Amino acid sequence: MSCHDNMLHLLNLPDGILDKILCCMSYDDIARQRLVCRKFDQTCKNLLNKGFIAVERYHGACLKNVKAQLPRRESERRMHPMFRHCEILTAVETRLSMLSMTFMRYVDIKLCCFIPGKVIDEIFRVLRHVMTSTTQLRAHELLQELRDISSMAMEHFDEKVVPRLKLHLSANPNRNCHSVSSPSNLSLMPSRVSSMSVDKARLATDFSKMQSQSKHNKKNVDTLKKTVRRLQLKLKRHGVQLSRQSARLREQAQKLREQDTVIAEMKRHMQEWDLTLSDLKAGRLIPSDSDNMNSAESSSGVATSVDGTNSSNHEIKCENSATDDKNGKVETIDEGEGSSSNSSANLKRTHSEVASGHDSDFMAIRAKRFCRILKFCENKSMKHTES
Repeated sequence: MSCHDNMLHLLNLPDGILDKILCCMSYDDIARQRLVCRKFDQTCKNLLNKGFIAVERYHGACLKNVKAQLPRRESERRMHPMFRHCEILTAVETRLSMLSMTFMRYVDIKLCCFIPGKVIDEIFRVLRHVMTSTTQLRAHELLQELRDISSMAMEHFDEKVVPRLKLHLSANPNRNCHSVSSPSNLSLMPSRVSSMSVDKARLATDFSKMQSQSKHNKKNVDTLKKTVRRLQLKLKRHGVQLSRQSARLREQAQKLREQDTVIAEMKRHMQEWDLTLSDLKAGRLIPSDSDNMNSAESSSGVATSVDGTNSSNHEIKCENSATDDKNGKVETIDEGEGSSSNSSANLKRTHSEVASGHDSDFMAIRAKRFCRILKFCENKSMKHTES
């Protein structure tokens, strides 16, 4: 039994131990060790993918730490000594997003790994330098190497590797769904949203389409604004017309109410006139209380006047009889009886004359009132026709 038989081969080591051994090297060396064999290729792919995820997480922690030290005011930030550190970390974030858009789409479907290990080493170097340095840093000098090697890696990947990956993907259309659903691939998927983005060419075409669409939408918005202004003017005009029409409607309603009152009054007068005409035709007109009072006053006045004249005549006769004592008491009595009979006859005559005059006056008054009512009716009808 030789000593070579007791030696353990490197490929026979467990995967965890092999990962620990390879992690002692730089990511550039790990990327070069993929050419050894298939097992090394698979192990190095996993390490490179994990390295890119690790550098993203480390960058996020560094950026959070630096921003916590900066003041909130923008003017004070520019004068702060950590402002250059924040600028460098922001530039590194831009590089990481571009690398993620280029590589991670194909890494997620397990067609390839994150190939440029040297880029991971350079990003780690820049981040460590930023976190350990306390002096003012020059962003251009510090990021020059990272920009160069990352740009070359992305160009080489787009020009040389992507066409072959697309051919391989078209040959195996079910590979996308199977690889994404596998647990090993899910453990390697980064937490960043940019890992599911498309490549730069597609982004450029989509961006141009969005620009053209935005221009078209802007034109449509302008035309819609013009139409909205026109409609607003029309609405204002219609509002003015509606206010005028409402005022006219109110006026017409007021006129209708007035006409209704006039018509009701005319109906009432017509009923009174119908009753008056029916009474005139029937010949049974009854004088009103005022007419009775006037007739009573006139009759009482006539009666008092007649009584006054009779009493004066009686006194005169009595005086004549008193002076004439020669004729005797019998003649005075006869004369008194004759004067009383004459006065009663005169009173009867005056009462009959007053009654006949009162009837004629009452009929004249009623006729005048009826004429006035007819004139009032004619005037109301003329006003109603004019309105």
